[in-house]
Amino acid sequence: MTEPSANKQKLVNRWTLVAVAAGAAALTAYGFNERWFEDDAMITMQYAKNLADGCGWSFNCNADDFATTSILHTFLASLAFYVATGPDAALVLVKIYESTVIVLATVAFFRMLVEAGIGRFAAALAAVALLTNHNTFLYMSSGMENALYLLALSLTFCASFRNRHVLTGGFTGLCHLVRPEAALTGPIAALADLLRRKFDDRAEIRRWLGDWTRAGASALAVAAPVWLVFFVLKGSPIPVSGEVKLLTAANWGLFHESLWPLIRHESHWLPFALAGVVGALYRRSPLMGPILTAALLVALYGALGLPKSPWYYLPLHFGYFAAAAGGLDLLARAAKRYRSWLAFAPHVAIAAVLVSPMTDLPDRFTRTATYIDAVSDKRHDINKRTGEWLKRNTPPNARVAIPNIGYIGFHGDVHLVDTVGLVTPDIARNRSKADYWYDTYRPELFGDKAVPWHARFDDPRYALVAVNGRPNHHRERYAIWVRSDLATERVRRSWTVRGDELRVPATASPPAGTVSEDGASQFEVPFDAPRVVALTARLDAVALQDERFPASDLVVDVTHSLPKERVRNLKVTLESASESSPGHATLLMKRGFLPERRQHSVLSQRNIVEQSNFNPENIVKLRLEYLFEEQNFSSGRVSVEQLEIISFSGCRLVGDCVSRNWE
Repeated sequence: MTEPSANKQKLVNRWTLVAVAAGAAALTAYGFNERWFEDDAMITMQYAKNLADGCGWSFNCNADDFATTSILHTFLASLAFYVATGPDAALVLVKIYESTVIVLATVAFFRMLVEAGIGRFAAALAAVALLTNHNTFLYMSSGMENALYLLALSLTFCASFRNRHVLTGGFTGLCHLVRPEAALTGPIAALADLLRRKFDDRAEIRRWLGDWTRAGASALAVAAPVWLVFFVLKGSPIPVSGEVKLLTAANWGLFHESLWPLIRHESHWLPFALAGVVGALYRRSPLMGPILTAALLVALYGALGLPKSPWYYLPLHFGYFAAAAGGLDLLARAAKRYRSWLAFAPHVAIAAVLVSPMTDLPDRFTRTATYIDAVSDKRHDINKRTGEWLKRNTPPNARVAIPNIGYIGFHGDVHLVDTVGLVTPDIARNRSKADYWYDTYRPELFGDKAVPWHARFDDPRYALVAVNGRPNHHRERYAIWVRSDLATERVRRSWTVRGDELRVPATASPPAGTVSEDGASQFEVPFDAPRVVALTARLDAVALQDERFPASDLVVDVTHSLPKERVRNLKVTLESASESSPGHATLLMKRGFLPERRQHSVLSQRNIVEQSNFNPENIVKLRLEYLFEEQNFSSGRVSVEQLEIISFSGCRLVGDCVSRNWE
């Protein structure tokens, strides 16, 4: 190649790199949401915050837990908490750091493919496809270590392809600090190099051994000091999170169950990926390294039985799109050998027909960004609010048992007992003992999703004290219970309306109603019935002893059986007496909150749709209105067993409950 041609090629490569970086930055900025953190990512953020605050490397301040998977990501995040003015500002800095790493990782992935001999156009297409993959971007931008993981993998192979073995070893050590199993990257790079070399004499063997011995020493120089520190501090250089996830994987499904669905989502790349794998092995190209790394990590995750958590599939996409770039490049080279002007034809074909970045990319990324916004809102509406409630209402020495510790632990600043076992691994090891967490720790409070059929609603050991979250669906609500022996008599005041006390208003055209032997009020809904079935009950001065009607302190708990998929919503109206005019508070329960069979359905004050002059000290009337869908059906049955009105505002955990012994 002449000097002008070489300079022109360098210029083209440089501008292609700039274009990839600019595209990655634009996509990252478009999908940026400073509130989007996966709940597991908030576990890392809690470690980072405690480290910056001087609480040591722990989830519960100064505790002996070690559940953060990524040591390097935790340390880098802790710098944001060290310089920021508060936790919320630190989270914004973490998102800025993470977004920067996403761009760098995309550029490094592109550069790795170019160093492996892949044409720049094929490499750029593969890098964009990797970034716009829903699962990849979603969890690279979720506060997890995935962006750092992709960057470390790509840099390791970039250095390996350039035969910079000391640098390769250093990056291998960083890979291990990002995720412990990523230390396999170095040995696989050495194996790929071994397969590519021609050993004509012993000197070449000695040269290979010398190169990779230096690489191994470099990796140890990076990782070994960190191992030593954690061995002294925690008794082990490896986090306990891997063990706990293996113990509890069956609860969420196994890793291999999502392999094919994820590949099928990008199935238009599959022929190119298969061609790339065959071509890399046949030609012994440098691309063997990334492909073998992805294959081994995926096989390892599957063999160990890891859960199918979406963030574990980054190695799959890393190898898949690297192989696809190789297959596309093979096609381009074959076309070029036939006719030089056809070199770009395969790229144009896949861009226009298969990937269609000009038409599909905006929609694809918009769907991802919309999903990120929805999930971030949900996390803040439920988990963050629950954590803030605990911070306001619990004494410092109270222990709270919950299964999802990330957001609630970060925003709650309370001592958490992890019922899954990440920060309390003995619970995971004794998971066959149903009450091990309670018998061992006896937590003062318990929290979990407020699904209507949750066993804790009927657990005499705990009394419900709060329900937080969105009003429209039971899976988007979170409930807090206090241990019953700590509760004063004012924690839970309730009044029960039995089914046989509910009546159909005389002014309505009621369906036929009966009362069963167990007291449940049953109403047949015939074909030509009105769309609304209203039931009322007169109450005799139910004094709930509340001075006001505070958020999440008044709950209506109804046990009923409904026609399957027939009811749109249930409206509950409470009427109170006063000296001037009657007061009303109306709560709305939508269909997603309504069970099909006889189960609990919980409404709280956050379901309020209207309120006027309401006095909870003197409720005199209750009205239920079941609204049916506009569809024909022959008949249906509404069966109401009982309804309970519960008040919790009598006991404030920072008030009269604090005087209790919380130990």
